Amino acid sequence: MKIYRHLLLITINLFYFVSILHAQIPPIQWSKCFGGSSSDYIVDAVECKAGGYVLGCNTTSSDGDVTGVHTLGDVWVVRIDINGNIIWEKSFGGSRGESLNYIEETIDSGYIFCALSSSTDGDVSSHHGGVDTSDIWIVKINKHGIIEWEKSFGGSLFDSPTAIHQTSDGNFIISGFSNSYDGDLTYNHGDYDFWVLKINAGGVLIWQKSYGGLGEEKAYSIIETDSLNFIIVGSANYNDGDVNGIHNSMGYMDFWLLKIDSIGNIIWSNAFGGTLNDEAYAISKVSWGGYIVGGYARSHDGDVLNAYMGNNTSDYWIVKISENGILEWQKSFGGSNMDYCYTLEETSGSSLTMAGMSTSYDYDVTGNHGGIGDIWVVNIDSLGNIIWQNCWGGSSQETGGFVHQELDGSLYLGGNSNSLDGDVIGLHGGCDAWFVKLNNLNGIINNTSTQKSFLLYPNPAQDNVEILNPFNGGEFKNVEYVKLFNLDGRLIFSINNSHYISLSDISSGIYTLEVKCFNSKQSYFKLIKQ
Repeated sequence: MKIYRHLLLITINLFYFVSILHAQIPPIQWSKCFGGSSSDYIVDAVECKAGGYVLGCNTTSSDGDVTGVHTLGDVWVVRIDINGNIIWEKSFGGSRGESLNYIEETIDSGYIFCALSSSTDGDVSSHHGGVDTSDIWIVKINKHGIIEWEKSFGGSLFDSPTAIHQTSDGNFIISGFSNSYDGDLTYNHGDYDFWVLKINAGGVLIWQKSYGGLGEEKAYSIIETDSLNFIIVGSANYNDGDVNGIHNSMGYMDFWLLKIDSIGNIIWSNAFGGTLNDEAYAISKVSWGGYIVGGYARSHDGDVLNAYMGNNTSDYWIVKISENGILEWQKSFGGSNMDYCYTLEETSGSSLTMAGMSTSYDYDVTGNHGGIGDIWVVNIDSLGNIIWQNCWGGSSQETGGFVHQELDGSLYLGGNSNSLDGDVIGLHGGCDAWFVKLNNLNGIINNTSTQKSFLLYPNPAQDNVEILNPFNGGEFKNVEYVKLFNLDGRLIFSINNSHYISLSDISSGIYTLEVKCFNSKQSYFKLIKQ
């Protein structure tokens, strides 16, 4: 049996080696560390409309790249240019500690982030609980990092946000979890519940709802789907209340998904998993229909088939679901150690790219740098077959892990690093926020204008999208032409002299919109058709 296993492992590794020779693994364009002498962690990064990136981080440093910290731990937001040079950096928080969980660019070219907060001073104007409790803290900043408004939401116990998105009506939707039953919360089912809030553009609460049962439910991601409906993904461990379909009776987690309408009423609920812990962290709508949900699985039964791991290990696990939340197929990716998927999104060529961390060296995972863990990125086709995979890191430890596609088709990724070698350059000490810009292999657009004085609304869009001028409060009259390209660079259509674009005949997916105004350069946008 051992001989067979070794032969099988050699065959699998040889297969992937040959496959990678034919696949295009994007090489590093540049790699940079950001931080100080203590611990600095990157949670996510956003490509900016005006060029460059904004990094959403947390810090306990007070030197190096970090200035203006309060105490204990701050949210740290860093604006960098296209070459990774710092334009500005800001620390946000109070004396008890704050921790960012998500950041996003807003339609006015500012930024909004959600964080866990325990402070009652500094930048934090209010707090609902005591010293050992936390609130959901929402902060809106302008393009220079100056606070425009901030609001705290929660009750007397523990409230944590996980994601925030600007919705197609200009408001914001927030996912998180809470075990509070007072303050801004009107109900708790028992233990932690999914907690979803909708606020307006000024941070005023529109509605909030708790979802769950007597067990523990934690929401990690939310997306807008259609007609201001939303899908929430996370984990649950007990069949009760809103929760059904959990696969075990021992308190282990399953993927738990909810679709809700525009005012928070449940449309459908479903759970996926096996008899051990399986947790969902990310969801992406895909142009080939339905959604892909990703996270990790420790189970090897129930819905989890063909997993590589043994006892006490985990794989990347994704499930493909229909619009109605029905399981269509599932796939596991990883090796014989610990592999966790944290983010995924549709990318060029009707593929899906996911990222997280891996401590494996075998099966699907090749190129691990030999430390405690690497950032592992996997690109798959619409049937779940691996197109390419790669590990990025050094000889120490890389944790976290996210990947996103840029307007020009290239990828950028990030995580947290303790390494001084390999792909990691410029560690400041302790743990740094690590950002990697990869070269473009798709050849879609390489010369995007950074002078965008207009925006698309709504985006994501269903049937129509308009080109708006936020500085004049109205539509553009001087659009020369508009061109729509798919992610492979193929021209879908071109129209002249119109700021109004119909998408009714276009399939769902991600597109590049080229806009040319008279007497100006072209500008480019990523457009999502729902």
